[in-house]
Amino acid sequence: SDFSRRSARLSSPRRSSRRRYRRGIGRVRIGTRCCTRSLVRSAKMLLLAVGLMAFLLILGLWCAARRVNPDDETTILGVSKVGLLCKLAFVFGWRLPQFSSKRFLLFPSGSATSISAGDMVAYLLARGAPQGTLIVAFSGGAVNKVGIPRHEFRRTISSCPTASKCDQCYVNDPSGMSFYSHELSAFSETLRAVCAQYAHCVFVGNCMGATAVLRFADLMPSAGSTALAFNPEVDPARDVRRPSFLLAALLQPLTTWRLRSELHLSVRKSVGRVQVHSSTWPPELAQARRLGCDLELRAVASSEAACCSALDEVDTCERLMDRRIIARLVHADCSTHALLAKVMRPKGGLVAVLERAVSRTHLKAPAHYTHAAGRGLGDAQMVRGGS
Repeated sequence: SDFSRRSARLSSPRRSSRRRYRRGIGRVRIGTRCCTRSLVRSAKMLLLAVGLMAFLLILGLWCAARRVNPDDETTILGVSKVGLLCKLAFVFGWRLPQFSSKRFLLFPSGSATSISAGDMVAYLLARGAPQGTLIVAFSGGAVNKVGIPRHEFRRTISSCPTASKCDQCYVNDPSGMSFYSHELSAFSETLRAVCAQYAHCVFVGNCMGATAVLRFADLMPSAGSTALAFNPEVDPARDVRRPSFLLAALLQPLTTWRLRSELHLSVRKSVGRVQVHSSTWPPELAQARRLGCDLELRAVASSEAACCSALDEVDTCERLMDRRIIARLVHADCSTHALLAKVMRPKGGLVAVLERAVSRTHLKAPAHYTHAAGRGLGDAQMVRGGS
């Protein structure tokens, strides 16, 4: 009968194996769904835990940054604690009022006591008409990375017979990586107000501090002023020697992309002299040459006599061209990565350069001493020395 045949088909081994197979597949699917749900639930819990830990970590760093003392010299794994917190504050956009008030330190001539930014402008205004020479020393990026004090040039300036008699202002960039674009508007206004109280200024800086020298060169008040930039960082995005510069370029692409053009514009508008000192190490020399100049003196030694001779050539070139020029001095005895100013200091070259810059403020420059429009932006017009 039909019923018997149907029963036989259902009870056949093939049918039984199919039923077992389907039941097994069903169980596998159910197990897979349960496992997937369990994995998703675990992943959500893990992400939640990681997010909570990251939030607590950032909150702790924010609290530490708000409470840290700018004069704290402790280190974490060899890195300055203050520098690390300042860099994190810059990346996350946190404001640190205690650092903003100490970006400037003014040491009046013959005084070992400094005046902070809050009282500095009022002190200078109380003196009356602009007079004398001010030396402005810009700290490099290493000031907050390896603990170099912000007044890194103070010892050298104190050993200079003429420069030591000038007022000295030491400034820094708390972030150590913004190339002095951090709170740029407020910083520029304060620096402009300070420089306006002096007849002449001498700007000096190394590495990122040299970048600041060029960035603010247009704030120098007179033709007798001088900007001294040692190994400036001009185009960070093209500098592959240091991961920190590439990181800075990634974190602030617009700032680093515009940096070179801003330096060009500031140097061109400056009424003072501009000198760029570079080592012969290819990456540093390439950065210095990204700025362009009118005169390049190669194979300059870092001794006092050699620097004085090179500066005499710069003065002669200015008289022949009847205008102020942008000069680049390449120091042959510094061929590896190093702080050029530190190499020049023991050999007497740094003191000679500073003394010449300060002594030039007492000489009256011709009224037409200025950069020719468009000059100083390309390759050197005149070159002396070996390759």
